[in-house]
Amino acid sequence: MDKKRELKRNLILFFVLVLIGICYIIFAQFVNQSENNEGVFKSKSYIFVKDFLLWHVDDGEYKQLSEIPSDIENQSFVIFNGDNKIEVSRSQFLNGKWYFFDDDYKEVDVNDFRLAYTGINKDIEVANYNSETYDVDDDEIINLAVNDVDYMRLQVMRSSLQKIYIDIDNDGQDEVIYTFTDNKLDVLDYTPVSYLVLSKNGRVLDTINLTGKEYGFDVQEIADIDGNGDYELIVSNNAINVPTTDSCYQIYNVKDGELVLKQDCLYESQT
Repeated sequence: MDKKRELKRNLILFFVLVLIGICYIIFAQFVNQSENNEGVFKSKSYIFVKDFLLWHVDDGEYKQLSEIPSDIENQSFVIFNGDNKIEVSRSQFLNGKWYFFDDDYKEVDVNDFRLAYTGINKDIEVANYNSETYDVDDDEIINLAVNDVDYMRLQVMRSSLQKIYIDIDNDGQDEVIYTFTDNKLDVLDYTPVSYLVLSKNGRVLDTINLTGKEYGFDVQEIADIDGNGDYELIVSNNAINVPTTDSCYQIYNVKDGELVLKQDCLYESQT
């Protein structure tokens, strides 16, 4: 009888130990999965602008990728088609262009794709603005931004000039953001200069010069990408012909009438 009781006690102890072991394994797997999920979430925070700029968002930094990550196409996205915000279930990058799909793998019609993001727990908004090319009133701004410009250089600057009207400080009056260059490709032994200019009410508030590059600044998008209520200027720097995933992109804020470089060209390390 004592042997039966001892055997029963040993069996109960055995099953208790087995149960404890099972609970430990389940708990360890849960903790590990939670840590993995957190890491995956962080690694899957992306912003991409049009069909050429892809950022991995990592602790407040926007690290540019030159290749499309393998994990990105099956994620859900929020995209801006013009001023309209649309949620999509997956994407595909094919022949240099993004395509978006719903839950049923039906392509979502996007004819004015500006920006998309995934894995980001903040509100991103794109700005409303108008863009134009040169008119005669811009000569005054060019002359204020560039001292002693001669006629030949002025002609080149006029032909390259782009300007954006936007009330970036929300005071009811538009600032005007100019980009232009004096680079002329058939001129030898000449150091070109490109300009990023902030103006308001016909006055030049700030000017940034880019010297010695064949191609200048281009404002690719204006958006509040960090969700703090202030717009960022996403600017390509020396992009040849058309911007690509390998081009240099900078981020500027406008603070107290000045163009402030928030982030210079920053690439994701491949190592």
